[in-house]
Amino acid sequence: MFSHPLSDTFFTGPGLAIRVLCAHEAFMGPGYEEAENILDYITSKDKNTVSAETASNIDKALGSFSGNMSDVGATILPVRTVGVQGDGRTYSFVVCLTLSSEKIDWDKLMVLAKTIPRICHGVNRVVFAWGPHIPAKIRQVTPTLLTEGNPGTMFLNMK
Repeated sequence: MFSHPLSDTFFTGPGLAIRVLCAHEAFMGPGYEEAENILDYITSKDKNTVSAETASNIDKALGSFSGNMSDVGATILPVRTVGVQGDGRTYSFVVCLTLSSEKIDWDKLMVLAKTIPRICHGVNRVVFAWGPHIPAKIRQVTPTLLTEGNPGTMFLNMK
């Protein structure tokens, strides 16, 4: 696929990128638990996790997809990523979406990807993971570092 890892890319335009997230340890700072509760509400409609006002705001933001998320898994990851929100750089959490159904509803995922950072103020990035739902809340990370040889190895493995 690639003649040289850094000379050829398959990126077609803005928004498509490979992000490598590295962390020494899990981070569950301010906003983590609130975001977890909001994600629980989105995916299960458990009204015990958020206030009535928050539930109403979430339902309005999701529009026609509200109440139609039984096949979606949404897990907050205990790492921070850099993002741009408004005029500033932010360091916030990542949410990983998964689907239990074979058919991927990209429209539903797009609505979620746009809505989650607006209603979960501690989240600035949403990613999608192919495969089954993540079965439990994630509380730890494998210490990961990006070293000089790693990016080239990733591209070579994509051939």
